[in-house]
Amino acid sequence: MADTQVMRIEHIVKTPGVLGGKARITGRRIGVWMIANLYYDQDTTVEEFKEHFDLSPSEVYAALAYYHDHKEEIDLQIDEARSLESDL
Repeated sequence: MADTQVMRIEHIVKTPGVLGGKARITGRRIGVWMIANLYYDQDTTVEEFKEHFDLSPSEVYAALAYYHDHKEEIDLQIDEARSLESDL
């Protein structure tokens, strides 16, 4: 029987003091909530993320995987951002 190796996805980090400590793309100030919102609510394609934000497909899909694993947390962040926008 072959050994199973678990691989970590390296594209998502949380850093206190950066983007309010929210999950984001490693090395960037692009939050997972931003990607999830643009992808699901604004119909932004993976190609558009590459063109407009210089994100690789693996970075986008890592953010979406994180979103699905932490949906309640990220949905709350999306709702907070929408609330701030409506206050403007």
